[in-house]
Amino acid sequence: MIPIISDVHVGNYTYGNKDFSRLDNTLYSLVDTFEIAKENNSTNILLAGDFFDKNSLDGSVIYRTIKVLKNMFNKYKDINILAITGNHELEQKNIIGKAIVSSLQWLELIFPDRFIIIDHQYREINDKVSVVGIPYFEFPEMFDECLVDMTKKIDKSKTNILMIHQCLPFDNIPTDMNLDLPEYRQYDLVVSGHIHASFDIEGFIISPGSPLGRDFGDVNHSDKGIMLYDEKTNTITKEYLDFPKFIYTSDNMYDNINEDYVKLVPSDDVLKELEGVDCEDDTNHVSTSLSKADMLKNYLEAINNKDEKLLAVGIELCEEL
Repeated sequence: MIPIISDVHVGNYTYGNKDFSRLDNTLYSLVDTFEIAKENNSTNILLAGDFFDKNSLDGSVIYRTIKVLKNMFNKYKDINILAITGNHELEQKNIIGKAIVSSLQWLELIFPDRFIIIDHQYREINDKVSVVGIPYFEFPEMFDECLVDMTKKIDKSKTNILMIHQCLPFDNIPTDMNLDLPEYRQYDLVVSGHIHASFDIEGFIISPGSPLGRDFGDVNHSDKGIMLYDEKTNTITKEYLDFPKFIYTSDNMYDNINEDYVKLVPSDDVLKELEGVDCEDDTNHVSTSLSKADMLKNYLEAINNKDEKLLAVGIELCEEL
């Protein structure tokens, strides 16, 4: 069984990060992944992008990440991480023919042969299973070109996994993948990070989702965890993790025993009473009928960003769109 994790978003957050609690929780999810790998006799963990939240890292992020990975690699000497670069880690747009610069790369220098970046690589992880890694591409046509080229390298006598970080079709989110390409069907499993919800398409393309919530974009997600791929049966199972969640609720008596991140939303009865009343409340954060400028204001408020210059520039751009 091979553990698959994605979108950990290790970062030093401004919201709910008292004493680095949120930062540490992201790294604890990695500890859980190592333990699950050991329990399932796996020598590899697949990491499908966005391990880090940003391409530039605070000292606290660097220190804590090194400490946790050093402990894990020392404790589990036979378990390695195979990772690809996600969009949050790129210093610049990924262009075919141009070297990638990302916040993942220093981990490969500190932990050689243990933290392994497989961007644009075909790699055998044992005598039966191989993985193709493709980093995030903002331009779908470049991703498609890379997919076609990398698929030519696979050994069809093996179980082949494709690990990518693109946008799968989910709810009303536009996809940047042409799923009609025949190359996808040449893999036993396609794993894509990027979307924080876990789901699958036709049983062979999966989104492992994030192991814990990043922000209120992950509101009310209850299925956070790690996926396990059984290469013998070509099946997927999931190990659920218990970390604080981002929750909207109308219950002002909500029992926050897990120290979840909660925003109160007025109940339907209260909303009916407020009809026609000009007021500002948390419903703005979930409304889809707001102007672009108002949505930007609410977003910056939600992440506790008080940069007035950034807001002014954003509103100006919104008005031009």
